[in-house]
Amino acid sequence: MYERDYIKRLIQQLFDSIRKLLENPKEDNIEDIQIQYKDLYDKFLGHNYSFYYNEDIEIIIESFSSQKDSIGRIEMLAELLYNDASLQKDISIKNNLFTKSLALYKYIDENSDTYSIERVKRIDTLSTK
Repeated sequence: MYERDYIKRLIQQLFDSIRKLLENPKEDNIEDIQIQYKDLYDKFLGHNYSFYYNEDIEIIIESFSSQKDSIGRIEMLAELLYNDASLQKDISIKNNLFTKSLALYKYIDENSDTYSIERVKRIDTLSTK
């Protein structure tokens, strides 16, 4: 019970951080936002952003297997990757991050015991990119 509450608070903190960074992105501060955004990977998920950028999706998912409430943490990563991709100018990085985000959302959808209309919408959005 307490651990689930902890994960919910952690997810809320992450989403608040994302929202704050993306509130008013201007072209002249996108690079600053990207730097701050990359720090969120380590802060909330325990790995440097390069791990999530470069590793195969199976290895990324496996890295969560020993953690309690791995689905919640994978959902955090899926959202981070999705928003990170939207900030990228490099098309190959953008596509890589969107592809990984989609794979993670599909994994969550198949393995979670809760239904989320937001997740289904995100999967639909990513499937058309």
